[in-house]
Formats: sequence, C-alpha cells, structure tokens
Amino acid sequence: SFVAAEGDVRSLFTHDAATGSNQKIAPAPPTEEGDYAWTPDGALLAAVGATIHRLEPGPGASWTPITDLSAEGVGKISRLAVSPLGDKIAFVTER
Repeated sequence: SFVAAEGDVRSLFTHDAATGSNQKIAPAPPTEEGDYAWTPDGALLAAVGATIHRLEPGPGASWTPITDLSAEGVGKISRLAVSPLGDKIAFVTER
C-alpha cells in the first residue's frame, strides 16, 4: 500500500502487481509524515504527535484516535510497527 495525492486530497492505495492497477482504499493517515502500519486484522494504525489513530478500510472510513501517550512522556511518534500477532506496537519518538 502507499499514500498518494489526488489534487489536494491524500489517499491510501493498494497496488495490484499482476495488473498494474491501483485502488483507493481509505483516506491517508492524518499526519504529514504519512507513516502507518497494518494490523493482523486488516486495520491501519497511524500516529499524530503522541496519539495513535486506527482506521478500518472501507466506504466512509475515517481515522479514530485510540490512545494518547503524551501523559507517559511520549513525544512525537515518527515511525510505528505492529507485531505479527497484533498484541504489541513498537514506535520511534522524537524528543
């Protein structure tokens, strides 16, 4: 999957290597960096500052904040990854 702009709107797309076609699946993550991670159940996670957002792709999908880690001293999250079982999240923060 990848993020691309259509005019002023950024969206998330999948690419079919067999046909060469791209399909829009969701709005882009709500961050300029555009970093996101897939979960094993097919959802997406993205970080805005120290807040992690979740999206389940589909018609009318929107990013929903699920946790704010700033109270734990977490700074701006620049990268994140989800474990294969979906039970852990790793992230890189800026100070």
